[in-house]
Amino acid sequence: MESRKLQLSVGICAVLVGFSLAFAQDKEPASRPTPTPASPLTLQVPHLEVTPTELDYGQVWHGENPIREVVLKNTGTAPLEIIKITARCGCVQANKPKSLLAPGEFDILKIQYKSKNRVGQIRRGVTIQTTDPKQPLAKLTLTGEVKEIVEGEPGNSIAFGYVTTDERVAKSVDLTVVYDEKLYLKLKGPDDKAAPSARDAYELKLEEIEPGLKYRLTATTRPPLKPGVPTIDAILETDIERVPEVAVGVRAIVKPRVSLSTSRYYVSPRLNRATQRIVRLYYLTAQPVEITKIESDYAGIAGELRPALVKPQTGESSAQTDEKTSPASRPALSTPTAGRFSFHEITVQLPPGKDIPKGGAKLFVYTDDPDPRYSKLVVVITNEQSQRYSPRPVRRRPSATDRAAEPAQEPASAEPPADVEKPDKPDQEPQQRKPDKPTDP
Repeated sequence: MESRKLQLSVGICAVLVGFSLAFAQDKEPASRPTPTPASPLTLQVPHLEVTPTELDYGQVWHGENPIREVVLKNTGTAPLEIIKITARCGCVQANKPKSLLAPGEFDILKIQYKSKNRVGQIRRGVTIQTTDPKQPLAKLTLTGEVKEIVEGEPGNSIAFGYVTTDERVAKSVDLTVVYDEKLYLKLKGPDDKAAPSARDAYELKLEEIEPGLKYRLTATTRPPLKPGVPTIDAILETDIERVPEVAVGVRAIVKPRVSLSTSRYYVSPRLNRATQRIVRLYYLTAQPVEITKIESDYAGIAGELRPALVKPQTGESSAQTDEKTSPASRPALSTPTAGRFSFHEITVQLPPGKDIPKGGAKLFVYTDDPDPRYSKLVVVITNEQSQRYSPRPVRRRPSATDRAAEPAQEPASAEPPADVEKPDKPDQEPQQRKPDKPTDP
């Protein structure tokens, strides 16, 4: 009996021990404490502060170059790099500030406005590029007004218009001082930046009409003149430091008394059809010139005087009038231009480019002018590019047959040298070329 009780007690203890072990295995482990997050780091960034952002130059006298200052300060916590300062106009110039500003450091930016050849309201801008992440491009606004220190009549410059190479012509401008006080002017001469030929093209003279208030500047052409557009500034010295000089522009368009609209025509050797070109013979209207003969040293080139553009008097159209008049009986074209020159027009028949002889051909235009310089004029027709120019190769995508038949070649340079003149534009074979439309002088 006792042994049976002992066995029962042992069994109960075994069950309890097993149950305890099973419960201990199924129990979840205790959760670990959550770590406290670290405090965020403070970012080190630069920041640009510009003072002021609007620059008012106020009233500026023409020729004056005022300067305004701007403070650039780094109010951030990291170094600020100034990358670039850009002005929208060449009349605005800024000095180069420090390229790197430490936190709390500042620098002065000086901005100069050059008023030469600029009269009226000032509306310009300057951009400052930095490493400021919030404002990488800071903008400045420039305002003000430029006024003339003298006013000219009929204008603030001397413009001759068209003159011939042999003409001696004088032209004047009256200058009235509009400065706050009297201004005493003295002629210094042509500006140093003008070309020597332009400086030699004029004689300048300054007269005082009313002391300190009114002056007269006279420019006279000095033949023989070089064809072109000689342009200078007549420099007048003043007695004030604010505007030490006043510039008055002088300009003329110089051309020979008799001239052709072109002296050379280029025809592409790839052009396989005949073409037409128009050549104009310009002459001084006051000294009329007639064309007596047109001939060429090559049979494939011919020139014909175009008929006069006379409006019909009977209400007929110009086309009807042309049909009734043969080219041989039409009068030579003598059309006056808006200026001092008139012109004759010549239709030039050109052969295919490949037919033009090596070395080129010439078209001769004879006139009744007694001056040997103008009695015989020449137009050179060539299919050869200028020696100073490397022609652009014609590139096309080769076909399979081309690739199989021709060996591979190194591609030629498609760009001409940078220091050479660009030749006349060659004719394009795929397009129907119209005769060139000449430009009035």
